Parts: sequence; C-alpha cells; structure tokens
Amino acid sequence: MGYDNLMKRKLSLFLLFPLALLASCQTIGKRLPLARNGDLSSSSEDSYQAVCVEQNVDRLIARMDNGETVAFLFAQTTCSHCLAWQPTFTQFLKDENYEVVLYENGLLSYSEWSRTVLALQDYFHDTETIRQAAPLLFVADKKSFTYVGTGLSESELHNAFKAQGEEGHITHFTKVDAFTAFLTENPTALVYLADTNAGGVGSAFFVSTLFPKANSANKPLVYLDFFAMDSVNQNAVLAYFGLANFTPLLGQNKLLLDLTNENERVEATSLVETYYH
Repeated sequence: MGYDNLMKRKLSLFLLFPLALLASCQTIGKRLPLARNGDLSSSSEDSYQAVCVEQNVDRLIARMDNGETVAFLFAQTTCSHCLAWQPTFTQFLKDENYEVVLYENGLLSYSEWSRTVLALQDYFHDTETIRQAAPLLFVADKKSFTYVGTGLSESELHNAFKAQGEEGHITHFTKVDAFTAFLTENPTALVYLADTNAGGVGSAFFVSTLFPKANSANKPLVYLDFFAMDSVNQNAVLAYFGLANFTPLLGQNKLLLDLTNENERVEATSLVETYYH
C-alpha cells in the first residue's frame, strides 16, 4: 500500500536520477515507438483514470510479446504521492498523448492488483524494481523495461519519453467522436478496426503484416480498439462502418476490407504495402 519503507529511503535518489534505475535486462539504444492515445483529445478530466487506459496484464504482456513498446503506471487511490503528482502527469499526457496503461490499486481489486504485479515480476524476472508501490512509471518491451521515475516535472517526463524512442504514429481510439475528429484532420489515414482476440485472423494480420510497417513509418494508423469500448461507442462504430456485428476491417477513405475474407485479406496486404511504400 503506497510507498513502502524501501521506497521512502530511496525517493530522493529516484528524483535525482530518474533515468538511472534500470532493470538488469535493460538494453542499449532506443525502443520502437509508443502508441498514442487518441481519446485524450476529448478528455477534460484531470485524473490518472481519465488520461490513461485500462488494460488487463495479460493483454499488456501479449502486446509486448508481439513486439510493441508499452508504458504502464502503478498508482494507488489513497497514495499522497500519487495525488500530488497527478496534475503534472495528466497535463503531460494531454499535451503529448502517449498511451499509458494504468494499474491503480483501489480501482482494481487488491487481488487483481497483486496478480498484475506478480505477472510483470515474473515476465521481467525482477522483484525489486517492479513491486507493490506507487507511483511507479515504466516503459517496456519484450526485451527489457526501464523505470522512468516518479515526481518528475513535465519537461523531465518529456525528455524521459523522448529518450525511449521515436515519435509514434499509431493512434488508439475507444471513443468515436475522437476518432472521427482525427479522421477529419487526416482523411487519408489507414483505419484498422482491431481484432484483439488471441488467435483471431485480424490479430494475426496486425502482428504479421500491419504493425511491422506502421510502427516504423511516419504515416498515421487509426487503431480502433473495439473490445475496449463501452457499448455506446461499439454501437456507434458498427453504425459508422455499416456493420451488424463486429468484424475486423482495414480501410482507407471509402475502401473497407474484411480481414476474415481471404481475398480481401490479400487486398489488404497490398493496401498496406502501397500506403507505407
């Protein structure tokens, strides 16, 4: 709960050297880009929950296994240090719209919070840096993780995230109004109605064909995270694409390709190659 005794003793060191505390498996060099959180354009609230995304630890680990770089934050609803840092951190994300996954003890049940910490400890083989304390901010991929710091100013957060990788151009959405506003400004963007089910044909297409191109390019990809949406936004997305039920799609302008259809999946592969040429 909150800062444990070890955290209290080391806090001043963390603030002086927020980038120096790295996991033993840390590699040299920048990571692949982080995804952007497109929903932030429509957020007016100033809380961790409002500016971060909620995602179970199994999905987070699967994303890293698939090659993604992720950022995640440990927080606690009753932690005074978390509450003190919250305005700075929320403003930073509103300004720079990185996607950060939130694990907040108090919003999560204690059993789910503990399971999350234990799963990440096991994944990274680390029980000292990844622990039940808050606030703790990390950037990670399959190879390693970096403890970014706590209590950092907006400029320190900016520099810390820039040190991790190049600017990303994959933008995640769970709110239809934010998605349509983005598409108005980026009318030729590629749009992926995401299949996040492990083993799904859409998920396999994303991992093998779309993500490797999108993550290293400077063209926008809209990632509609359908199963993370509430029912209102799910229904709005289905109506937008003229669907009765969910099916993974790849589209651009008026072209929509059903990724469960083998012929259209071949056409989608060609579209990806052309778009990112």
